[in-house]
Amino acid sequence: MLTLRDENSKRLNDSVSLLFERLCLVAAYFKSRLNIYSSEYVPYEGQLLVIYKAVKAANNDMGKLPDTLISWYWAVGFNESLRGKPDHYVARAVRSIDDLLAGKVRGVEPRLDLKAINLLERRFIQGKALSASVAGLFAHAGAKSLFTGVTIPVESYMTEFSGFHFQ
Repeated sequence: MLTLRDENSKRLNDSVSLLFERLCLVAAYFKSRLNIYSSEYVPYEGQLLVIYKAVKAANNDMGKLPDTLISWYWAVGFNESLRGKPDHYVARAVRSIDDLLAGKVRGVEPRLDLKAINLLERRFIQGKALSASVAGLFAHAGAKSLFTGVTIPVESYMTEFSGFHFQ
């Protein structure tokens, strides 16, 4: 904070405006590519930071963001791979986003390590990465009613994280 006192106010205002613009793009990315309508379904702030950095690296051009970013996002959630990780681990993931965007996966490995037993033995708990990922998978795949077979509108269950929506 002390280093910011030497910055002029116009530059600070411009930076805050750019931050807001990119965060809106990140929210749009979550909504359009992942069917996530609430930050409650993004279990790790590291996921948010990596996608923010990807938007920045793509000069705000959402069309330049590859599908490997989506694969990485799902793998991190299902593997719970950022749980309990120190800040330097998350910082390394953010720094290595350029490699991920270039098709190299060193540093941020998007390998999925999920077994069926993980889904059978675990409870659906609000705020937990695996639960958020399962909910996101329902949204991404177009969950259907067991009674009617009609696709359930994503907005009806992905705007607020509640076990009620998944009973």
